[in-house]
Amino acid sequence: MARAVVLLTAAIAVLLTAFAWPSVRSSLHDVPIAVAGPAAAVEQIRAALQQGLPRCVPAV
Repeated sequence: MARAVVLLTAAIAVLLTAFAWPSVRSSLHDVPIAVAGPAAAVEQIRAALQQGLPRCVPAV
């Protein structure tokens, strides 16, 4: 009985690590963002993005 508990605990730990590891080690890079709406609103959002993200290249 104790052996089964230890084996089950180890299996659960391996599964949790397997699913959690990618989210810990990954991040977003160069994700395109689309903005749709009235021209004035789009321009405001574009300006805010460029101010906060200097590498942001607006697509017209």
